[in-house]
Amino acid sequence: MLRISVHIEQLLLVNDCVIIPEFGGFVLQSHPAVYVAKEHVFYPPRKEIVFNPALRHNDGLLSESYMQSYGMGFRDAQSSLKRDVDDLKAELEKKGFVSLGATGSFRREKKGKYLFQPGVDSSAFVSNVSAYGLEKFHLPPYPSTAVSPTKRKGGVFYMPIPRAVVYTVGTVAATIALLLLVSTPVKEVNRMAYTAGFTLSEILSTSATPAEQPAPLVSQPEETPVTPPPPTPAVPDTATVSPTAALPPSPPAPQQEPKTCYIIIGSFRTETQAAKFLTEIPASECKETGVVQHGEHFRVYAARYGNREEAETYLSQLKTNGTFKNAWLFVKRKSIE
Repeated sequence: MLRISVHIEQLLLVNDCVIIPEFGGFVLQSHPAVYVAKEHVFYPPRKEIVFNPALRHNDGLLSESYMQSYGMGFRDAQSSLKRDVDDLKAELEKKGFVSLGATGSFRREKKGKYLFQPGVDSSAFVSNVSAYGLEKFHLPPYPSTAVSPTKRKGGVFYMPIPRAVVYTVGTVAATIALLLLVSTPVKEVNRMAYTAGFTLSEILSTSATPAEQPAPLVSQPEETPVTPPPPTPAVPDTATVSPTAALPPSPPAPQQEPKTCYIIIGSFRTETQAAKFLTEIPASECKETGVVQHGEHFRVYAARYGNREEAETYLSQLKTNGTFKNAWLFVKRKSIE
């Protein structure tokens, strides 16, 4: 095999055209993917190598390849290339056939023309980069499953539906119906749970100055300490007591300290704030209003009772009013007249 064939193969890997001076040029022509319907074969994008004898000028590719491969200058590369081209022509004239490796081969015809045949192993540089590695493949046609309508009597057409389609549609419908049945029912939304509530005491607390800022309402009533009952004196055994012995007098029962139950609707730091809040309460909404002082707090009440059960009953009624929903019960031992 001639030395020039190695350089042609290397150049065709990165170039679409390589010219042999005074002989002809190799050109790579791109072809898109095609489908042959008769054979049912798909061909990927490819390149086809052809030989054009009209391209006889020196494009410099082979000369530069000689210079890089053998480390020679331009003139020496030109001379070496010319000798190889002469050897190619001489062998073709002498034998009528010459091989250029993977690129292909030449055969001389009777009229002095050269017939080029691409090589079988030329796929290395004729493959399209975007379709590298793809090969032709055979795909037989898929049998048609179209259902033709059937004509009934009276000119009415109907379309038979496969059982698989009916089964699938029925399954989907049953699943949707089941989801609707087992889904959580939507209950009525309590609008009060999503509405911000404000009492009059909170409105006054935001408008007061920092020095007169009222204390926040206590959400839990103060617990009154319960005094345990006095121990019951032991009764001596009647069998051991002399009939004539006098029983000791029983101690008097302790009198419970009177207490008053207040329904508190506001708590303030100063008496001025409590009095101002008291004037803003509509008389029709509260049974009996007033101010009771406990420590440093001045508390405004809506009613007061001497009986705790009555106070708790009124407290439950008062909380139904949105304005006084934070009201609470306060028990004071000494009532204020």
